[in-house]
Amino acid sequence: MTGVLLSFPAWSFAHDPADDQPPPKVSPLVMYQPTANPDRVVLTWRGDTRTTQAVTWRTSTEVSRAFAEIAEAEAGPGFAARARRIDARTEVFVSDLFKCHAHSAEFTEL
Repeated sequence: MTGVLLSFPAWSFAHDPADDQPPPKVSPLVMYQPTANPDRVVLTWRGDTRTTQAVTWRTSTEVSRAFAEIAEAEAGPGFAARARRIDARTEVFVSDLFKCHAHSAEFTEL
């Protein structure tokens, strides 16, 4: 068995009193606003738990078409070229803070 040991130098810094200030308050409208980058990604079992999984995620409404990809991992980066693409189902979600797209895809025959 082989392993990798990572080591980092120890650093010390002088204390800056400005670091004791609380972070600026950010409105929830900004903090939780969806973007074009997927977030709130959740992978879960679905249907036959031996062969099926589902993934859900959220984006801003500027993302009009979404998909998920899955590939069996192997040594090296080549596995991504054999990924299977699944078109996602997209629904509009409206909360009291924002409007976003909720996406879901189901991987079968795993």
